[in-house]
Amino acid sequence: MRAVELGLDAALHGHAPVKHRPDVGGEFSTAVMEWARAVDRCAQRPSVMTQLVTARAAGSVLVAVDAIAQAKATRSSEALMDYSDAIKSALAKSLRAWGEHHRVWDKLMSPGERVDPDLMAATMRLMRASRDVPVGGGESRCWDAAVTALSVARHVAVVSSQPVHPGALMAPAELVAPMLAAVLPPNGSELQVVWLKLERLEGRANVTVPEPVLAKLAAVGSATLRGADRALQLSYPMMSSVSAPTTVPAGRARAVPDLPHSRSAPSPRCV
Repeated sequence: MRAVELGLDAALHGHAPVKHRPDVGGEFSTAVMEWARAVDRCAQRPSVMTQLVTARAAGSVLVAVDAIAQAKATRSSEALMDYSDAIKSALAKSLRAWGEHHRVWDKLMSPGERVDPDLMAATMRLMRASRDVPVGGGESRCWDAAVTALSVARHVAVVSSQPVHPGALMAPAELVAPMLAAVLPPNGSELQVVWLKLERLEGRANVTVPEPVLAKLAAVGSATLRGADRALQLSYPMMSSVSAPTTVPAGRARAVPDLPHSRSAPSPRCV
């Protein structure tokens, strides 16, 4: 995991290219969509590492969107008020939710687990595109890209928050036992006693994650989704004001767009 974190940090904080990049917004949109497709492809393969990489990537998306929103807010006093009163806070809360998502899943991280190479490549590209966004954050293409990014981030939150089926997730016994102890009643239970014995017997060996821990992961995922929903709902009206008008009846608010594959049943969990 340390090597993965170092690679992501290098992509996000490395030196930006010197050459002029005329379509920062377009590159950001493309990278975000590629990342979402990679997350969807991981949906059938439960993995702690995938959750951690996804949470890191979502954080970089929100930071980039905030930079674009700040640039957009300087264009009018109304936009500045919207950003200061609601959007900034919603983006920050969503960022904290993804941070908590990462923190909880990281407790189950096995040192030898590897990340899906396609997801890693898409995430690295997204990190680099996110890094470049503040430079061109005032361009209208970047404003459109921010709407796309928030819609995609919300879709990824849906995928990442779907409950894991019992028996589908494995983690080292020595990591699962403390998490189980934290979610069970303080006076102990037969299940807790069994797991403490299992921890001593199995140690670093992978075991099936029990349902009380899966419930904790599901609760964290639900909070992540609520944060993504709120960020999209509050940011969309300001960020989309330069886009072409939609065919919405008079007197009704413009609908927040969904990705085509988000209109059906939720995608399988990408963990």
